[in-house]
Amino acid sequence: MKFDTLIKNGFVVFPGTGIAKCDIGIKEGKIAGFFENGDSLEANTVIDASGLFVMPGAVDVHTHVGFTGEIAEDFRQESISGALGGVTSFIPYILQKDKYSNNHAQLVEMGASNSIIDFAMHYTIVSEEQINEIDLYVKEFGITSFKILMTSKGQESQRLGLAPVDDGVLFRYFSKVSESGGIPCIHCENIEVIWALQREVEKRGLDGLAAWLESRPGFTEAEAIFRAVYLAEQAGCESIYIVHLSSKEGLQMKTRLQLMGLKIRIITETCPHYLLLDIHTEAGDLAKVNPPIRLKEDNEALWKAVMNDQIEVIGSDHVTRPKSSKEGGIWKASPGFPGMGTLLPLLLDEGYHKRNLPLEKISELVSSNPAKIFNMYPKKGAMVVGADADFAIVDLDLEKEITYTDIRSSSDYSVYEGRKVKGWPVKTLVRGKVVMENGNILSKPGYGEFIFRHPGR
Repeated sequence: MKFDTLIKNGFVVFPGTGIAKCDIGIKEGKIAGFFENGDSLEANTVIDASGLFVMPGAVDVHTHVGFTGEIAEDFRQESISGALGGVTSFIPYILQKDKYSNNHAQLVEMGASNSIIDFAMHYTIVSEEQINEIDLYVKEFGITSFKILMTSKGQESQRLGLAPVDDGVLFRYFSKVSESGGIPCIHCENIEVIWALQREVEKRGLDGLAAWLESRPGFTEAEAIFRAVYLAEQAGCESIYIVHLSSKEGLQMKTRLQLMGLKIRIITETCPHYLLLDIHTEAGDLAKVNPPIRLKEDNEALWKAVMNDQIEVIGSDHVTRPKSSKEGGIWKASPGFPGMGTLLPLLLDEGYHKRNLPLEKISELVSSNPAKIFNMYPKKGAMVVGADADFAIVDLDLEKEITYTDIRSSSDYSVYEGRKVKGWPVKTLVRGKVVMENGNILSKPGYGEFIFRHPGR
């Protein structure tokens, strides 16, 4: 067989299994085989990966589009940022008031016409009308994951222009997701307690990340996790996905719930900023996010959970925000910041080089686990014959300083600005095509394809 592309002489990272020096044959965008170095093989294109590590492309399952700009433009620019960091597919959370049946086709077209990497979509549920359509979204649209914001109440839901989410709505959402075979994704914070705490913190004239943390302590996340998990189990959900876990209290609550012997599987995701940043970061108010950046003890608790398989996924929670949206003090600054382009490099630097986190474990956290959980495996996130030929070819010795201009997100800053990082992708392949090489984007907008997902696959 003559291959379209052959990746030779690299160290191939198999998620959860190990590393082997071998060659990879690619045919029609798929992995066609793994071969011993030195085998006589023919290919139209040969990529020499000597001294490099060939990892499955990162699957960033926690991103956002359309928060501050146009959805189509976000698909274009943020997919470029992802490709620069070794991300080969991503799932943005879509949020709108209208029924998704009104414009699903247009949303898919926006992505397919603009993204340079493959994509799926999560739908954020904000109304009874959307809840009633969940089965349609799963069966007809290939959307199998649905987010709900436990914080969407009172002044917070009014700020976003959304209907409030009380526990009755939450339970009904869980029931519908369970019936459809979908996956519930939950933002867990007790916003009513947060309001009470925030009033007191503001009265004392406090500001900055420390004040933001004091108004949203870890127990407000932990309590919401308990309520969400228990209600989801009662509604018949087989699993629940806790997005952006940020606190040691949240981890402790997961352990307590597991000891209760509940039937539901509790899946937890964290993000690089909860592993690497604390309230003393030089980024200051730029690092405002919900849940908040916390303390070093929370960083260490989360790292321990990553090492011990208590956290299954690391996603970026990438959102584009202009630097101007962070002005006016912590109480006025908008939450969220970009992170897709730095997801994998930060884990290579801090995880692999500094904490001895194996590359095959990193690949589980950012590739195979998210692909399995969100019904994309083995098409995505897999190092197996027949999987899409999505790779991040990494130079573990390459050192670069993070700058927002190099990351190329629409945001004009990075909370990691100036941080020196060791370990960067030098090539990113999506379905066998090199879309990024040595910091240069080689693909035009529109190469990315929509991933239609089926529950249970």
